[in-house]
Amino acid sequence: MKSSTKPSRAGRASGNAPSSHRGKDIAGIIAIALACVVFFSLASSDSGLFGQLSKVVFSAVVGVGSWVIPILLVILGVVLLSQKRPQVKHLSWGLGLIYLAILGVLAQSIRGSFFDPEAVSRSGGYVGAVIAWTFTKLMGPIAGKVIGMPALALVGGVLTIDVPAKHLFDAFRSRLRREPRTVEPRAQRKPLAERIAEMAQVTAEEEDEAPPVTQALQTKRVKPVPTF
Repeated sequence: MKSSTKPSRAGRASGNAPSSHRGKDIAGIIAIALACVVFFSLASSDSGLFGQLSKVVFSAVVGVGSWVIPILLVILGVVLLSQKRPQVKHLSWGLGLIYLAILGVLAQSIRGSFFDPEAVSRSGGYVGAVIAWTFTKLMGPIAGKVIGMPALALVGGVLTIDVPAKHLFDAFRSRLRREPRTVEPRAQRKPLAERIAEMAQVTAEEEDEAPPVTQALQTKRVKPVPTF
């Protein structure tokens, strides 16, 4: 009788289970660490060679939008560490689209040019300039800022949040349809002493309406035990 040398399905599952969470845990820790590094490199002047280099690169590529990078990295790290099976692909694409929409909104033009070096450094960088220029050419300056970029951010939100949009709208409508709670005005409230007196009167009436057996038990006196 031949003995099978292949590991059982349960054994393979148990062997792969501990390693299934390590990848996302390591990625979440790295994302949060990168968020801290980027924040301190932007906030501090003494952040080392890596911090100074990243500050120069970020200011040219994304401009003031570099301050949003730590927030997005922290969100990504927290989701990777907290959820059992996070949709990393959808989450990454969603946060990326939201970030592009933010850069496009931050982009400014000087003398009609989004790619002016001064405008790039103090707005959304070259990435934001490309996004703003594209939406401006396709939809115009007002529609691009008011319709195009918010729509891009909403698409990113749908990818980020793992909940159908219909459920969100239904929850929002059900909350709007709730009847407001009626609170009695202070002027119509009775004084505290009057309310206590009414409560005492109700208690006395309940005692008067008690059955005869109960009243007899309440009024029965304990006879003293005779001593010999």
